Amino acid sequence: MTGSELLEGVIFTAAIWLMWALAMFTDTTLGRTTNMIGNLFGRGMIAALFPLTAFAFTTAIIGILIEPTGFYETTPGTVLVAIFALLFLVSCSVGLAIFFFD
Repeated sequence: MTGSELLEGVIFTAAIWLMWALAMFTDTTLGRTTNMIGNLFGRGMIAALFPLTAFAFTTAIIGILIEPTGFYETTPGTVLVAIFALLFLVSCSVGLAIFFFD
């Protein structure tokens, strides 16, 4: 992954976190617009998919930044990968449950 692709991922992730924060915590025009977009797809969009998608991209960016150091070949690196996998599993399960049953 090149530096520009990583930067695009960081900007995209920040935009998703911003959309979620605006929808949840503000009453501005931009916050209302984000709420409107989220409500087009159901309440689960704001409650689950915005933060979980941003969390997934954040985890991926951390993994991409750590990978060249060789940290994953060590025991703490293996534990970190296991934690990332567990968080991914829980996040996907919760996100799908909220999306389908909300």
